Parts: sequence; C-alpha cells; structure tokens
Amino acid sequence: MQIPRSLCKDKSDRRENMAGSVSFGAGAILTVQEVAAILKVPNSWIYDHVRPGCRDPLPFFKMGKYLRLSAADLQDYLHARRRLQRG
Repeated sequence: MQIPRSLCKDKSDRRENMAGSVSFGAGAILTVQEVAAILKVPNSWIYDHVRPGCRDPLPFFKMGKYLRLSAADLQDYLHARRRLQRG
C-alpha cells in the first residue's frame, strides 16, 4: 500500500521508497483519509462504503468514534474486487 508522504504522521510500520511515497506493511492501520488517498477517491466515498446496507462494504473497525482500516484487509478487498471484475 502506498500513500503520499504528506499524509503520513506516524513512522511506525512504514518505509519510504525512491518515488517519495510511503509503503505500509501488512499490519498497518489506516485512517479514512489515508485510504481515500490510496484509492484516489473522496473521503465521502469511504464513508458511503462503511455504512450499513452497502452492497460492497469496505472492511473496517472502530477505535472509539474513529474508523480505521487494516492495510491487509484493504488489500484483500481490492484483490477480491479485481477477481470479480475479471470474471
């Protein structure tokens, strides 16, 4: 998973690559803003896909009132979407 360096506040479980973006390990926990940057969608798209009743919900969990997404779960979600689209 890679997101722009400017969105990264915490240095744990991340590595900078030559392109200046940050690569997260599978155990990384991501914010809504980080996931939106990775997927290149608005934050509202993320919130729409964690609401009850969504046909294709993103895997998420809550830490208090804050939504968080596991980098590993997000990667699995993306792989599953690609498999479905390929048929």
